[in-house]
Amino acid sequence: MLNLPRRRRLATLVASLALLLTAGCAPTHVKPVDSYDGAQLAKPDLVIVEDFAVDASEVKLDSGLRSRLTSLFSKASTQQQQDETGQKVASAITESLVAEIRKMGLDAVAADDAVPTAGQQRLRIEGQIVSIDEGNATRRNLIGFGAGRSGVDVLTQVYYDETGNGRRLVESFEADAESSRKPGAAVTMGAGGAAGHVATSAAASTGLSAYSEMTSADVGAEGKRIGRELAKHLETLFTRQGWITSPSQ
Repeated sequence: MLNLPRRRRLATLVASLALLLTAGCAPTHVKPVDSYDGAQLAKPDLVIVEDFAVDASEVKLDSGLRSRLTSLFSKASTQQQQDETGQKVASAITESLVAEIRKMGLDAVAADDAVPTAGQQRLRIEGQIVSIDEGNATRRNLIGFGAGRSGVDVLTQVYYDETGNGRRLVESFEADAESSRKPGAAVTMGAGGAAGHVATSAAASTGLSAYSEMTSADVGAEGKRIGRELAKHLETLFTRQGWITSPSQ
């Protein structure tokens, strides 16, 4: 039988593991705004995904120590950094959506790869990135649990291009994603080890010559998660229209 101190330690360990698992979840939310409830539409020959539009002025760059040090050695202007970050997120959403829709059995391509074909019924997915916040990577990596978190907010529209009947809106969504709330290095390594790790990382980062090597991985990951979550909602639309037989596994 476990003695009391040992039982307490075990209970504390179990509670801590539960907290870490819960904290590690990266929240992503998708809210339908408009939904088509008209007659069933013919299965589209092609699904085209446009890169989501983004205004560089809506991109808030990483405010962490590593990013600030890197900026001192980078030739890229703030405008260039914002443009690159915005394009990174837009590309991540497109790639994720195309991949997930193909898994459902529909032909899907990025808009840049679409070839004009007369008589095709097409579904077109477009959107706008409302905001991108890279947060503070230093706080995120050191503290975790949501400190310094990054986030991406988007609007999405789904249009059906029907031969002879023009274009109609069939679905629209609001979506947002935040970085993981997992514990940071101060928890997993201890405060002393974490401080040394962050200092070493910051010093090493100053030797890089291109900003693209230093852009936060989190907003790109959030773009991919938004794409996957949007695809789940699109799957419901596709099933309802009879374009796919059942949700993919």
